[in-house]
Amino acid sequence: MLVSIETTALVAAALEMQSAIDAAPENITIKCGITSGDVILLEGDDYIGHAVNVASRLCDLATAHEVLVLSSVLPQVPPWSTVESKELVSLPGLEHEIEVARLGFARKSADSVPDPVCRILLTKQSAALTRLDGDGVVLLFCSASCADTWDQRFTRGDPDAGSVRELWMR
Repeated sequence: MLVSIETTALVAAALEMQSAIDAAPENITIKCGITSGDVILLEGDDYIGHAVNVASRLCDLATAHEVLVLSSVLPQVPPWSTVESKELVSLPGLEHEIEVARLGFARKSADSVPDPVCRILLTKQSAALTRLDGDGVVLLFCSASCADTWDQRFTRGDPDAGSVRELWMR
């Protein structure tokens, strides 16, 4: 269970975990169910409440490699994600059907390039931030965290190690 005060960051983390696991050589799967709402912190180490129950049921509904979210979360998904499908579902313990969306990544296109840190494919429209590398090439970043990670690499090592092409060739 992951809990965050920022829904966008939580959805991004779930999608990034899926991407990393899909690229792993081991056969590992996770299923994600995400909603938003009020929760109660119980005895300092557990969360309870309606939002937790719904997220758990969405997780149960998800198949391997799926990220399911309530439609109310959609305005807060990262711009580099896509809604692959939407459907009304019945969940145990809920009186009414709810609309659920299946999230994925934007499809590769001619103008998409990977974030140099996390490798998520981005376009200029879906990037959260941009930077110039040492060769003047525009770099696209999915988040402030990835841009900060990129920026910090210059203070830790060789200031000439700024070409993103070196990372892409690995």
